[in-house]
Amino acid sequence: MLAACCIPPREPEGRNRVEGARRVALDLAVVSAGIWLWSGLALLGFTFSEASGDSLATEDSLSAIVYFAENFELGRYLTISSAIAAFVSVGCLIARRTVSMGLLAVVALLGLWPMALTGHAAGTLEHDNAVNLQAMHLLGVSVWAGGLIALLVTRRRLGDSLVPTVRRYSTLAGCSLVLVAVSGALGALLRVPELSDLGSSYGALLALKVGAFAVLCGLAWWQRRRLIGRLAAGHRRAFLWIGLLEVVVLTAATGTGVALSRTAPPPPPGAGTPLSAAQSLLGHDLPPALGAAEWFTQWRPDIFWLPIVLGGLAWYLVAVSKLRARGDTWPVSRTIAWVVGSVLLVWATSGSPGAYGRVLFSMHMVAHMTIATAVPVFLALGAPVTLALRTLNRRTDGSMGPREWLQRVIHSWPAAILGNPIVAGTLFIVSLAAFYYSSLFELSLRTHTAHILMVGHFRAGRVPAGQLPGRHRPGSPATSVPPPELCC
Repeated sequence: MLAACCIPPREPEGRNRVEGARRVALDLAVVSAGIWLWSGLALLGFTFSEASGDSLATEDSLSAIVYFAENFELGRYLTISSAIAAFVSVGCLIARRTVSMGLLAVVALLGLWPMALTGHAAGTLEHDNAVNLQAMHLLGVSVWAGGLIALLVTRRRLGDSLVPTVRRYSTLAGCSLVLVAVSGALGALLRVPELSDLGSSYGALLALKVGAFAVLCGLAWWQRRRLIGRLAAGHRRAFLWIGLLEVVVLTAATGTGVALSRTAPPPPPGAGTPLSAAQSLLGHDLPPALGAAEWFTQWRPDIFWLPIVLGGLAWYLVAVSKLRARGDTWPVSRTIAWVVGSVLLVWATSGSPGAYGRVLFSMHMVAHMTIATAVPVFLALGAPVTLALRTLNRRTDGSMGPREWLQRVIHSWPAAILGNPIVAGTLFIVSLAAFYYSSLFELSLRTHTAHILMVGHFRAGRVPAGQLPGRHRPGSPATSVPPPELCC
């Protein structure tokens, strides 16, 4: 992430090259991904040994571990995580272009998902929401800690680019801090619903982690408010010592999190009561019978999509305010369309269609059709790409910020293919048939990962063609499309 989004090239003309501090950061990624790979494989063996009670020193232990990795869900998740680490390690070793850095950053972040599925969140009744929160927690901690370590390693190679790189990293770290705080607090409420449970061993470890996080917040504030100014004045030693102290505290907080994963949380109220069939299959009780009122009163927040939608809505409104503050105009109809699309997506995933979608096929289809047909139309009419290109800051030092990556994506050949009306229409029809006339539908009901992929596919795969600025819209003169630099 640091190499792809924060570190500039040695020369602005080298925007597309991996060299200098970028190369050092990727070399560090090769080593750390290798550690991730081998520790993941070791964890696979230890997990098998713990689950089966067999020693790893027996002659047939290797074949038993392979069987465990192929046929058990926990083993498959650990294997997938290690495979992603291997891919990232090799990819960073051979990467030569900035596009490679961006793709590898995305793949590395996706590799955190199997880890969330195998963590201490996986065994709770609220499995889906607990896994979502765990994934957010891992995402925030990984970007925060990994970026800081990479910044300390590459600081000598950055030269005059150290200050802007630290500023950009501070923005990433600030977002990560908020993500860690919110996901950690909500995750703690799921596992420790009663204040009296704080006196347990789990509560004591949780208190230690909260204390470490408070120290990290103070260090982050110091870095943002005071340290960057001192760094710009040439006091680099203070940055080194504060950074090392932050790494130590981050490591301690992470270690406490590992200890929490090995400690059973306090039993919830009614823990001695056998689970009902609905609780075993769904992870929660059945909603009440569907009536007219329940269409509006039954809500079950989807912790994965709800933050994404609310974050997108907040960004859109802030961007519109920024645009108007500098004297530019933005159609009210586009803002209304974006708000309507966001509200519909929240209702389809967290409202009654989301609450009943796994128990009533009719409500599943309501959610599916809302996400696949209504939501993309309203969101596309909001023209978010054009708004982003007009409000995001342009970087002049050759580094790749959000605006540069967005331009790279919308002018890529995959976007050109997927934006073609014929391709989009074919995908719409074929994916419907493939989903409902195969085992994919049942898989989306049984596994959390498949459910998220289903919603993501039907949301992202239905954007009407011709909404990307700078691309020729079929059926209109090519000269009517402004070049990308005029869309900002």
